[in-house]
Amino acid sequence: MKKITRYIAPVTLCFVLLLNSCTKDYLDVNTDPNNPAEVTPELLLPPVIAHTAFIMGGQYQIIGGFWSQYWTQGSTGNQYNAYDQYQVPNTTFDRQWTELYSDVLTDCRILSIKGEETGKPNYSAIGYFLEAYAFHVLTDLHGDIPYSEALQGVDNISPHFDSQSKIYDELITLIDIGISKIDRSDLAIYPDADDFIFHGDMDLWEKVCQYS
Repeated sequence: MKKITRYIAPVTLCFVLLLNSCTKDYLDVNTDPNNPAEVTPELLLPPVIAHTAFIMGGQYQIIGGFWSQYWTQGSTGNQYNAYDQYQVPNTTFDRQWTELYSDVLTDCRILSIKGEETGKPNYSAIGYFLEAYAFHVLTDLHGDIPYSEALQGVDNISPHFDSQSKIYDELITLIDIGISKIDRSDLAIYPDADDFIFHGDMDLWEKVCQYS
């Protein structure tokens, strides 16, 4: 019995010391360093641009080419008969609609906010510009769409559809806000390689928004 007691004492002491040395985060093994919950504007801008380009260069580009009569298909082709006949069902652009709202536009809004919070207003300006562009394409194709009550997540899962004419007016305001955020001071922080379009040239961003 004495022999057992002699071993129990040091084991108990080690166990107590281990408990005292543990922190409250010792079981926090579910933090994924590759998918952070918070991102910087520099990390957010590239996927926003890339995802926007991916969607706009896909089905939206195809239907735009057909309906503007820049594109057609051969007499034996039938892949785009619905576009040719202006009989596109309302489910054709479900994926693009969902991705623009849930991914692109949501990230644009976050980019605008993060740019302000981190003292990088040029990123914020680009966020406003890309948001205006995405909404512009959506209302061009679909007409009335959620705008004023959009991007509220679970707080509003049935947003009101605003009229196309109202949205066009609101987009001008959105672009004006973006232009007002541009910082050309000596201490300004500009995007660089993370801006796949103009490499941080805010003059070009402003021009393309003014003439689009």
